[in-house]
Amino acid sequence: MKNIHLVIAVIAALVLCGAGAAWYVFMRPSPVPSTTNVQAPTLPIAIGSSTRGAGYTITKLPGLKSSIPDLNHTTQFAASVPPAIQTALTASILIEQTALKKDSTNAEHWLQLGLLYHEADDFDAAKDVWLFLEQALPNDTTAVGNLGRLYEFDVHDFAAAEHYFKEALSRKPGDVNIYTELYELYRYSYKTDTSAAADILKAGIAKFPDDAHFYLALGDYYLMKGDTAGAKAILTQGLAVARAANDTNTLNGINQDLSKLTAQDLK
Repeated sequence: MKNIHLVIAVIAALVLCGAGAAWYVFMRPSPVPSTTNVQAPTLPIAIGSSTRGAGYTITKLPGLKSSIPDLNHTTQFAASVPPAIQTALTASILIEQTALKKDSTNAEHWLQLGLLYHEADDFDAAKDVWLFLEQALPNDTTAVGNLGRLYEFDVHDFAAAEHYFKEALSRKPGDVNIYTELYELYRYSYKTDTSAAADILKAGIAKFPDDAHFYLALGDYYLMKGDTAGAKAILTQGLAVARAANDTNTLNGINQDLSKLTAQDLK
């Protein structure tokens, strides 16, 4: 009975994904728990802003057909995926594959197919789809960002993750989330013995001077590194920014950190 309920729940969620006005997204956990006061958004695999039928069409590029993923691919499920989930995902994957055989220029179906492969833990198939879309949608960041997350959280190829996050940033310099993702990559997994984590937050402050969460994140980072002077200076700047923006959550975090610094000074 439990398995039947599970199948029904999964199928209902996947139907919503196909019919709704936004993507159904599966949340991916961060590799390690954050020790900062900043609760940066946990970013999903396969995010997108278009809806089916909205004309989200693939750009025709020379030689693109040779890289179209195999639409007869048999999903390679990880052993950890329960049989009931495999059944539901297989049905949904077949729907997307069939639709794409009729119209291979519909990017939404491709993005959805990549998401479903990813949920099956068929990472090679998901990667093939997103690499195809990286070429096919040269001005879009969805597939490129997904490649960054795939390489960071699933493949653990951090250099490749950095490459794709930077590519996403070059395509969409105004995406706050990409700065945050690069920061977390540098803080926890890659180039941790360099200034890369601090540098990307400084770049975020320069690009978004009115976004207080960058100041808090950098202050927390300095505190973690034992740079109390640097932490106090950047947190004091962030305090004014958070007050001006009436950003209560970030303001509380900054005040907590400043209280810690004051307590240390009194010792």
